[in-house]
Amino acid sequence: MNNIVELKMMLREDFALRGRTVGNDDLGVGLKKKEELKNCIDEINVKRALVSSVLFSVATPFVILMIHLFKLFDLHMWITLLISMFVELFQIANVLILYFLLKNKEVDKYKIVYIIYYGVTIAAFIAAAAMDMDNSGSEIIYIVTCVYFIFVPILNDKIRIPFIAGQTILMIFFILLLDLRLRSLFDIAIVQLGTTFLSKYQYNLTERIEKISENLRRKTLYSEQDALTGLTNRRGLKNKAELIWPYCQRRKVPVGIIALDIDFFKKYNDKFGHLEGDKCLKVIADTIKEATQRSSDIVTRTGGEEFLVFVQDITPKEILSLALNIRAKIEEQSIVHAYCGISKYVTVSMGISTTIPKFDYEFNDLYDEADRALYQAKKNGRNCIVFDGNLYGRMKDGMSQIIGME
Repeated sequence: MNNIVELKMMLREDFALRGRTVGNDDLGVGLKKKEELKNCIDEINVKRALVSSVLFSVATPFVILMIHLFKLFDLHMWITLLISMFVELFQIANVLILYFLLKNKEVDKYKIVYIIYYGVTIAAFIAAAAMDMDNSGSEIIYIVTCVYFIFVPILNDKIRIPFIAGQTILMIFFILLLDLRLRSLFDIAIVQLGTTFLSKYQYNLTERIEKISENLRRKTLYSEQDALTGLTNRRGLKNKAELIWPYCQRRKVPVGIIALDIDFFKKYNDKFGHLEGDKCLKVIADTIKEATQRSSDIVTRTGGEEFLVFVQDITPKEILSLALNIRAKIEEQSIVHAYCGISKYVTVSMGISTTIPKFDYEFNDLYDEADRALYQAKKNGRNCIVFDGNLYGRMKDGMSQIIGME
């Protein structure tokens, strides 16, 4: 069971690099692209907020200690402790919350969390900047605050403008409250103007980079996806096998291939035409996909009427049961065939091969074995399954029948 979980995680990471899975009907739709782009930027913000909270939770005790030891600010000890406890607890709480958001992939649902985090953190920066200006007349902490705002959070106009307005109002409030020099108001206006333009530039730059990356991921996804059925194509199968096979070799995880071929599909096309033939292929593809319940199973259209299912961490009995289930579900579709020599409905022939991968045995070797078993199934009358030298025929009372090989 642990092997299945690890394989799922490997596949998820591979999909993250190659692009998120999308349905055929949604490919190229602008609205979906926009939503995916927004989710990407949300995820960037959560990751940056997490890194920021970790760094600040580590740094805060040292900063407060330095303030107390070197008397950088004229604060009573209890005020120092109160501030340090609040800042530290806030940062640690955010570390935990943001970590679980990323772990559970719920970034889009909790956008408010990173917005509150950035808001409170920047407000704390502003308060520290005001105290620094009051004690030393320096504006360094305030400038650092603006630099942090420009380069850490990636915020759109709808969020960024209220942030900048609030930041400006808060800073002016502290200047008036602490009776700081009026020159500071001019400095703040200049710095805030620069912050406004630079933060917008940073957002636009990130958005462009993400758009380019998303387009590249989509192109990669399309190149690995069969246009008609939406299944993985040969190229996608090769790439996924290259990812999974070494893992299965190291961990001695059993793997298997079910090779399928629609019986006398040319006759179907000749009678009903290619449009009906395409519809038939889609139904078969959907049926195979529905029968393979595990997300680690890779269903592929390898050619015209040929399909393949690549499975991992499965016993011989389980893979045979899966093949029989696929065969039964295809028969249940009751797709009327043009050729009734086997059945009046569309049927499939299958060949199965399994192994525990060794370092002198490649994925193509397993594929070739399944292909040879499929050839034997065709040779022995079709509408059957060949596995480990046995030929499995029609279902009877839910059990497979073993028929002697010719």
